[in-house]
Amino acid sequence: MTPNVDEIYGDSRSLLTTKDVQEGKTLRVTIKSVKPDKIGQSDKIKLVLELDNGKSFALNKTNAQRLSEQFGANYETWVGKSFDIIRSFTMYQGSEVACLRVARKLE
Repeated sequence: MTPNVDEIYGDSRSLLTTKDVQEGKTLRVTIKSVKPDKIGQSDKIKLVLELDNGKSFALNKTNAQRLSEQFGANYETWVGKSFDIIRSFTMYQGSEVACLRVARKLE
């Protein structure tokens, strides 16, 4: 059987991806709900945000920590909060790839 991204991550049309954020721009979103969930066939639990734009955003550790810094460690209190997402780059398996980051809150 040929490996398929949707089998690992589920139907990616409902997930926020780098294609949803233009390079050099920010995307302002508001959190409608937060729930811990498994993504695809992985056993790892991640926080998944349902956003006001109809997309879901699965948080990696970096993005979860940034939201925790902005809104507090209790993720249940994040509902209704707005934040910015930016397109960035990270190293993955020796290559630089596009990624989404929660923008740091300016002090």
